[in-house]
Formats: sequence, C-alpha cells, structure tokens
Amino acid sequence: MAQMIEIEVPDALAAARTWLQMVRSSSPTDAAFTVSQDIMETYGSVKDREVTSTGDAERDLLQYALAVANSETDVSGMQRAILAGRAGISGVNAVPRIASAVPVTRQAEIHLQAVSDARQRLRDFMESVMEDRTAARKRIDPQALEHVWSLPELRGGSLTHHLVVLDLAAFEALVAVLLVTREFGEELRRCRSTSCTRFFFRERTRGRSRDIYCSPSCYDNAHDKERDRRKATKSKRHK
Repeated sequence: MAQMIEIEVPDALAAARTWLQMVRSSSPTDAAFTVSQDIMETYGSVKDREVTSTGDAERDLLQYALAVANSETDVSGMQRAILAGRAGISGVNAVPRIASAVPVTRQAEIHLQAVSDARQRLRDFMESVMEDRTAARKRIDPQALEHVWSLPELRGGSLTHHLVVLDLAAFEALVAVLLVTREFGEELRRCRSTSCTRFFFRERTRGRSRDIYCSPSCYDNAHDKERDRRKATKSKRHK
C-alpha cells in the first residue's frame, strides 16, 4: 500500500527532508521514480539533446527538470492532442484531464502558458539556489510533497523505496528539495555565455568548460568573442 509523507508537524519541510534522506539511504542510486504521465505530457519530452541515464535516478529526474527550465522539452504532442480533442486540461494547473467545455484553442493556449510559467518558476528557484541555498529552502511548499508517495519494495531481500510523483506541484517540490541539498545545489551552474544561459550541473573534468560554460561550444564561442574584443581594443589603441 502506498505510504504518503507525513508532514503535519511544526517543521514540515524538515520532516520532509528527513523522510527523503531515509528513502535515499535505504535505496540504491538506480532506484526508479515513477512520474505521473500528466507531468511528462504537460512539460513535454526532452528534444534535440541526446538523453542518457546517469544510473542515478535522482540526477536523471533533475536533468529532466533542467531540460524543462532550459526550454528543451517538446510540448507539441500535447498540443496536438488538445487541439484534436483527445486531451483536455483544467484551467488551474493545466493538468491534462478529460476534455472540458473550454474551446480546444483556449485549452491549448492555457497549456502553453502553464508550461511557460513552470519554466520560469524552475529558473527562478534555480537562481535562488545558486545565490543562497538556505534562503531557497524557505521557498519550498512542503504541502505539495503530500503527493509524493513512497512504495516499499523488496530487492534482493532488502527493503527499498520507490518514489511515485503524482502531480505537477509535487514534481516541482521534489525537484526543489533535491536542489537545495549539498549534493546537487553546489553543482548547479548557469552558463555564462551571453548567447546561452542554460542551467547545468558541473562536471568534474579538466579545464573550465564544464564549470563556467555548459558545453565546449559555449566555451569556444565565449573565448572567440573575448579574443575579438581584445583585438578590437588593441586596434583602437594603435589608431
């Protein structure tokens, strides 16, 4: 039977974080999350970039959240389903539901706005994590974690926990709780290339391209621009 997080205590967020630590300590890193289909349909599937599992379910979940924040998910499938009358949404959270009396064109507009709002919320929270993780914790709504359930399961004779994320608010709250941990919060970066500004996790490799810039191409572009700027400055001095 599904176990819901108990959060009716004075320090609800602390209780939720303690629960998550318990789940993490009793589960292997490849323990899977089950994310509601509503979430994947609403936020879309990752596009353009190749997606491979890291073998760490929490990091994989956060990589998807980064893709949403970076506008790297494709919501065209949900848009087509809405316009064809195969899916509907509720106007409050834009969660796919049985088609309502709202015109499909309006539902499609609501869906796009909801995705845009979600991207901005995630970006704003990620910015706050990079500025001050302690302050960012205070922005988390622990009530939303009521819809993150843990399902106990036996693996090789050991009890582990399988997390089930039921709705959009729960997804964003769980992402927030993970991001304020030292493990992920200290690794979160925003690309300093003025033409990019993607969020990403630092990779511990030689050089600086995966600490300051999200990719080698952004690193090269930034340094090309800096080289051109220096050349232009030097040329002016000699005139």
